[in-house]
Amino acid sequence: MPERRPFEETIVDYIESMTRYDIHRVSHLIKETKISKNYDVIIGAWVKRLLYLHLNYDLGVPANLIEQKHEAEAEAAKNQAQQRSQIAEALSFGQENC
Repeated sequence: MPERRPFEETIVDYIESMTRYDIHRVSHLIKETKISKNYDVIIGAWVKRLLYLHLNYDLGVPANLIEQKHEAEAEAAKNQAQQRSQIAEALSFGQENC
């Protein structure tokens, strides 16, 4: 059995081979799935395939992926701020007990 890969990788392979008949189903799949990384690679593959298929509509996929990317970046920044706060609290607690 081949090694399993994350959705963010396998969808790129699928996009690169999709036909014009696949495009609506794949767009729904992408927009309904929480994607955690590879946004720019997926957008690039999507746009490249649409150009190859001579299609001039993107079905909202790039905008959806950009939105997901911004949400993921905001969440990562929030998590970093929480970690810094916890470290600062631990350091100040340690200094108070010395």
